[in-house]
Amino acid sequence: MNSWLNVFLPKDEYKKQTILYFLAEGGSLLALYLILTLIFMDFVAIIDWNFLLTTFIGLIIFLIYVFARYTLSGIEYTDIMTTSQLNRSKREIRKKSIIFGTFMIIGLYITHLVGLQNGEWYDPLGIGILSGIFMYIFDLISLKRSYRKNKDLID
Repeated sequence: MNSWLNVFLPKDEYKKQTILYFLAEGGSLLALYLILTLIFMDFVAIIDWNFLLTTFIGLIIFLIYVFARYTLSGIEYTDIMTTSQLNRSKREIRKKSIIFGTFMIIGLYITHLVGLQNGEWYDPLGIGILSGIFMYIFDLISLKRSYRKNKDLID
């Protein structure tokens, strides 16, 4: 089937179908959230509901759900079968996370120096380091799940 989503989806048919299921499930959760928000918006007086807050919460629910399902599914690293491949991929993930964190720090310091961002001098450093750590953790979880899944398929 031709769709504009095909540009963003992988060529592997199993991965493509699984990702589409995750997107559909996330869209269903988003629709359920929006319906419940419309029904109960007037009854929940704890939060001052406005359009931006409602949209942001819905977007976060969708993104976190799809990201968590993809990370925990074990379909990202389909070619990791042996322990040596696992260790090589761990080193690559570590290197990729360090490079990402470094670029994040550099980019945040540039915006900090130009004046687009306010705060202390150490704020970009902390955000960059945390983003690199989170990227490493999520990629490592996905790698280990993929390795376990691939190993089970071989046995």
